[in-house]
Amino acid sequence: MRRPAPGRPRRGVVGDAASAGGDMDTTCAMVGGIVAARTGLDGVPGEWVNAREALPPL
Repeated sequence: MRRPAPGRPRRGVVGDAASAGGDMDTTCAMVGGIVAARTGLDGVPGEWVNAREALPPL
């Protein structure tokens, strides 16, 4: 997988991970986590946040 260009849309980075093949769900989850750690929740598209599975209560 190549390093994304600066400013590349987050969707593109996760899409690159998905198109790499292999264990795509794990790879995309890791890439998404890295993106969120770098950009904060504001860097994650709103529809992705709204479509995620609910987290169990603590």
